[in-house]
Amino acid sequence: EGDVWGHRKDLDEYYTVDETILKEINSLAASGASVGDVAEQIQKKARISSELIKYIAKSKTTA
Repeated sequence: EGDVWGHRKDLDEYYTVDETILKEINSLAASGASVGDVAEQIQKKARISSELIKYIAKSKTTA
């Protein structure tokens, strides 16, 4: 019962996306590409899930 000492619960909660990938996502989204197209293009170059790419593209275009 309770937490196990030394057991990390946050192993997969954080992921760092390279700055160049972020810039490319932003430029594709700013050029008018759909979120799906952005995800498809970036997924070919980087090993990032399409859902994460879509989230980044949506959050950058609405911010």
